[in-house]
Amino acid sequence: MALDRGEKKVKLKGFDTEVPHVQIKSKFGIAYEAFEPTIKRLENEATQIADAKYWQNFQKDTSDQMLKFSNEFRNDPDGMNTAVTTYVNNLLEKVPPEYRLQATSMLMPARATLISNATNNKFRNDKNELLFNNNEIWKQNDTNAEAAIKVASENPDINLAQGHINDATAKHMLILNEHSHENLVKFVEGNKFISNESHEKNITDAVESLAIANHFRMLTTMNSLDAANYINELIKGNIPMPIDSNEISEDNPIMVKYNGLFKDDETRKRITDAIWTQYNNWRGKKLSDLGVNNSFKFEAETEIGNGLHFSNFMNGNNSNPAKYISENYSHLKKSDQDVVLKHINSVYKIQSHVADMKNGKIPVGLTNDERNKAFEQILFEHGVALDPSKIMDVNDMNFLKVKDIFEKQGALPKAWTDYLNTHTGNLEHESAMLAFKKKLEFYNHISGEFGGWHSNIDTSSFLYYMSTNNAGSLGDAEIIELAKKWNTKDKKAIETSVETQINSDVSKFEKNIELALDGNERWWKLMLLPYRESVSRDMSLTSQILKGSKNKYSKILFEDGFHWFASNPYEDMRPGVKADFIAHVKNELKLMAMDSNVDINNKDVISRATFAALNKLLKADYSPSKFTKKAWRGKEEGMLWDTHDYTLTKFGIENEFNMGDTTIAWSVLPVLSAWYQSQSDFDKKSGVFGIDANGDPIKFDDIAARIKDGDILPIFTPTGIMKNGKMTYSIEIPNGQGGFVKITEPGENFQPDGWENVDQDKNVPSTKENVLKSIANENVSVMEKILGDFKPDDPQWKYLLHKFSDATEKGLISLGNWSWMVDVPLIDDVPNEIKPFRFLYSLLGKNFKDVDKEMEKIAISNKKNWDKKSYSEKINSSTKLDNKSKALESIYPPYEQKNTEYKAGLMYQHFANENYNNDSLPLGIRTNNLLETKKSEGDNSLDLEGNNGIAVFAHPKDGIKNAVEKMITMSTIVKGGDKVLSDTPTIEELIKAFAPNDANFYLKAIKNSPLLKEDMVNFQDINQLSRIIKFMIKTKIGNDAAPGETGAFDTYYPDSMLMLDIYINEGVNEAYQMFAGSWGKG
Repeated sequence: MALDRGEKKVKLKGFDTEVPHVQIKSKFGIAYEAFEPTIKRLENEATQIADAKYWQNFQKDTSDQMLKFSNEFRNDPDGMNTAVTTYVNNLLEKVPPEYRLQATSMLMPARATLISNATNNKFRNDKNELLFNNNEIWKQNDTNAEAAIKVASENPDINLAQGHINDATAKHMLILNEHSHENLVKFVEGNKFISNESHEKNITDAVESLAIANHFRMLTTMNSLDAANYINELIKGNIPMPIDSNEISEDNPIMVKYNGLFKDDETRKRITDAIWTQYNNWRGKKLSDLGVNNSFKFEAETEIGNGLHFSNFMNGNNSNPAKYISENYSHLKKSDQDVVLKHINSVYKIQSHVADMKNGKIPVGLTNDERNKAFEQILFEHGVALDPSKIMDVNDMNFLKVKDIFEKQGALPKAWTDYLNTHTGNLEHESAMLAFKKKLEFYNHISGEFGGWHSNIDTSSFLYYMSTNNAGSLGDAEIIELAKKWNTKDKKAIETSVETQINSDVSKFEKNIELALDGNERWWKLMLLPYRESVSRDMSLTSQILKGSKNKYSKILFEDGFHWFASNPYEDMRPGVKADFIAHVKNELKLMAMDSNVDINNKDVISRATFAALNKLLKADYSPSKFTKKAWRGKEEGMLWDTHDYTLTKFGIENEFNMGDTTIAWSVLPVLSAWYQSQSDFDKKSGVFGIDANGDPIKFDDIAARIKDGDILPIFTPTGIMKNGKMTYSIEIPNGQGGFVKITEPGENFQPDGWENVDQDKNVPSTKENVLKSIANENVSVMEKILGDFKPDDPQWKYLLHKFSDATEKGLISLGNWSWMVDVPLIDDVPNEIKPFRFLYSLLGKNFKDVDKEMEKIAISNKKNWDKKSYSEKINSSTKLDNKSKALESIYPPYEQKNTEYKAGLMYQHFANENYNNDSLPLGIRTNNLLETKKSEGDNSLDLEGNNGIAVFAHPKDGIKNAVEKMITMSTIVKGGDKVLSDTPTIEELIKAFAPNDANFYLKAIKNSPLLKEDMVNFQDINQLSRIIKFMIKTKIGNDAAPGETGAFDTYYPDSMLMLDIYINEGVNEAYQMFAGSWGKG
């Protein structure tokens, strides 16, 4: 049998008998007796282990608790006593008697130790807190003193401020004296918490802090120049403004210590270093606050309220752009001024379009961006929000006015289109439903009818469906259900339905489209033929006479915008155009349908689709064109000629330039010739145009002849790049064999009436080639003035100007006797030379009674051109200029330099070499030293000297740079030089320091300028400094003149000329670069 597990207890019992009884022993009994001693020993050991374990746990538990008490009542002896005593007493009552004595001997000392430690800790903490609070009082006294002295220094009267600083310092000396005495009694002599040495150090530190605050604030009341002198006196041991107050006596211990600070060299250095450091930090922040962000942010300037917003130029305001730039943006560098000038000119251009639009005219040649900017100005003028969601009343008179203007233009502002095409959101949400209804109401007010703007929103949108189906009166729940249906419609089923209905009766479908184009004729409309609204009838003579306007859609479908008699649309529509247009209408039907139940024979449905297609084509600039690959039919068997048909084409070249087929085709010939000449002899012999039916290379002359005869037509592909408001094209030439040859390279953007403006190569301004280019520019300008303004799309005007410019550019002719060779077709092959003045005037509708006067203008221009050529030759023959300098020399004197032809790097050294002693010119102008500074070492002037020791420079900007450097170096704002100006002097102080001999002259003139002599000069403000420099230059050159005459300054630098501002800007900026990173470190 198995033994039970667990503790086995055995108790022996004897028998009380007289006869000894011998118990029968089992094997187990015998075994037990044998192990009984061992079992007894184990029982004793178990008891001992239990005792040890109890005592061990007792010690651990009590130690843990004592540790908790030591932390919890670390600085609280009373709390420690209560807690530990209670714990010990309760614990001893529960301890077994045999352990009580031992536990008591352990717990009582621990209790005493904890209470003693808590008592000592509390004492130390109380002492430390007392000392800490005392130190804080010293610090607070310093802070209070510094604050009081700061307030005193802020008095606007400098003399009063300096007196108040000393009074505040004296008052806090008395406070410091009293506090020092209290500390001596309480902490030094009393409980001796502080040593006498520490007490004295506290007093010394406080007095030094008071002195630093006093002298630092004295410096802040002065300009930087006086401040530098003040600190230098302190460094020498002198106190420039000692405290002299009735508040405190000279023998006051604090006053004695204060006055003694600057007698010890080491102490004086420590204090003056601290004062100067504080002052420079204060001064640095002050200069930083004065710092001007001189970078030009064009986009920000065009925002409302800023200088380049279009509202500044409305109603004829600021009509002189050069003057406006000079007055407001003279500080800008040349490239930024060019941006501003271009922007202002574009604003003027836009405003002329705005005027046309307000008068009901439709400007031609506008880019989308130009049209949108015009619309934005119209909205601004009428006080109508650009954001449609902010238009509160669609019945407001101003809103109705702009709506009428936009309707006549057949377009909307981009912001309105974007608003209409933006997804409103989930219509189950109340806010989205409200926004959708507002948008629908807005669209219904602007959608129109015949001239409908349906293309301004996506015709596949739910908004369009709701508007065209008059569903705006439905309840919210009905609108939500319709929206769900629209968003889940079966487009494939709709497409199948539309195609099936068309195929069932193609003639009827096409006829319905024609009826829509023709105004959906009814019996009463038939009576009005040909006067009813119709894309074809509106082109007739009678309609245009009676209606006074054309139908804007006609140009999409018909290549000819005028017919003698009214006709049905299909009668005059080319087959290719008709097929393309019907395909567009078919697509619109599919986009507009809610489901496959759409009835394409419904008059309203087909009309909406027809005019949606027309609107999209109109806004995408589609028109009929035969100059496309799609229109080219190729060759037929055994024939080498091309047949052409018109197709709907984006930016069709005929409509874009309003030119006839022959003119367009012939306009390619110069490009074709130039391309052919650029080909290698090998390629020419091999056949750059391909091989003809006989296996021979196709010849250039054959291609050119066939183009002239209209046998083959060039292919024009829009590049996507607009120029002068019109599209540019790449060109391919059919070879008559089904192939095409591209004759324009990437980047070549062709226009049939275009001519490039001839720009001077600004990198090499004095070469003969570029002189001629510059002359060509001026010649064209002269001709424009003589012949007057012509419409930009007038091909003859453009063509003649192009030929004229091209000839003068090549230097082949002079303006007074220019001519070109004209090949008259169908007469002979010998070009005729035409001398064109009377012919040209007659051709362009000009009838000058006195041609001699016009010739005189030309002669004057010729004289200027000759002078320019002569000047160029002198530059290139000069022995005083090296080759590099000759290449950089401008062909103009500085005061005649055209800003459009100016580029950084141009020089005027030849001008200075030839004219620095020319008394007929003002001294500053002939020396390129407009402020007439004296020649000095390192001023970067030429090795010449003008009258009165004036420096001579190679460029006006160099003279300005030299002057500005001298001005700034005089100021303490930078290091170096003899300082006579503070960081921020007045204009009067600047003038007296820079030009002491002319100071009265300048100060008298300043009274008639926008400047004030009391104005503070911020050297970090380029704009302000540029205005001061320009004032001084104008004063120096002089501008006094008798009535009716022009002063010297206005003669050389009139308001319409930007060059002086450019020179000033370059000079000031280059001077600033000399001081980069050193502002405020003087």
